[in-house]
Amino acid sequence: MAKFYVLGLGVDAVHHATVEGLQAMSSCARLFVCGASREQEKFLAAFCPKGALLSGRKIGDDKELEARILKELSAGKDVGLATPGHPFYWSALAGRIIQKAKGNGIEWQTFGAISPMGLAISAAGITLGTDVFGLQSFDGFALAQKEVVLNVEWPLVVYFYHPLSKAVYERAADRLTSFYGAGHPVTWCFSGDAKAATVKDLRGAFSKASSSTVFYLPAKTGPASKIGCGDSLGKVPKGIKAPAWVKE
Repeated sequence: MAKFYVLGLGVDAVHHATVEGLQAMSSCARLFVCGASREQEKFLAAFCPKGALLSGRKIGDDKELEARILKELSAGKDVGLATPGHPFYWSALAGRIIQKAKGNGIEWQTFGAISPMGLAISAAGITLGTDVFGLQSFDGFALAQKEVVLNVEWPLVVYFYHPLSKAVYERAADRLTSFYGAGHPVTWCFSGDAKAATVKDLRGAFSKASSSTVFYLPAKTGPASKIGCGDSLGKVPKGIKAPAWVKE
């Protein structure tokens, strides 16, 4: 019986693909990779049977890719779909395939990897629950299309999973400027490294951007409410006994 592997590559496949994900690739008669650079595809090909990896760039749109994957599964082949981050967040493609595959009795298994938020926390050197008490995270495309309104009281993580164009990137940079101002600090996050910048430095930097690009922006102002942060943490309302594991 064929099996469908849904594989996350993290922010940068070369550094973030997990052992479990790479092992699953070795079982695939065909691995479809979307959103990865040629360098990343070359790295992943070393873990697949010879000739098994096929770039999504050579297939066409999601409908064509969906039809191709389902055809391979119907032929009894183990097939993998790998994308940056996790395929369930990358697009609706993986979910559609799973629904149809399950109807035909095809098994599926998924492995994730490091998220943009995880990378941002690491690169910025902060700890969730100590330095910050929550994050907001959006694709640059959603910012560019004005589909979201940012809360400047919370730190922000921006990533670029949607197919990136110069126009989309620059519109996203404009919106960040409108919310935070040109001088607001930004950490440009890389795998294992970080670069300090300001919002104005993002303009004109499209050539450096890719699906591996992650921006971290600290909060512009303090939160209006203490809910979930600072001295409100760990306190139990009067009259309620705290569990044994809670320490004063």
